[in-house]
Amino acid sequence: MARVLIIEDSSADVDLLRYAFHDAGLDEVELEIIPNGLEAIHRFHDFADRIAEPPDLVLLDLNLPEVSGVEILREIRKRGALEGTPIVVLSSSVELRDEIEALGVVRFVPKPRNYHDLVDALSELGPLILARTP
Repeated sequence: MARVLIIEDSSADVDLLRYAFHDAGLDEVELEIIPNGLEAIHRFHDFADRIAEPPDLVLLDLNLPEVSGVEILREIRKRGALEGTPIVVLSSSVELRDEIEALGVVRFVPKPRNYHDLVDALSELGPLILARTP
């Protein structure tokens, strides 16, 4: 089963993502939610130290409490955590797009303005998610 790590502090956005995964036909994807940047940093240390199995995809919000998404990306690259794991930024902070893409994300998806745009974005990511599972 494909596993997606969602780093998002808004419980409303997490709920929308859960529904959108379903509506995008991605019911078989296991979702792990991390609600803040500090917890995400600790989780990435587990991946880098091989304590935990890395996910098949990371969806990362940039505007997080405690540690920003940009700092998280820098930490991931510095420690070599998630080597080969696609990272997709889903954020309303489009002004940071160039900096984020330079940190090696596979895709920057502006937070959709409506639910149908979110479902469409996840549908497009479906093959990327499912291609990583054996």
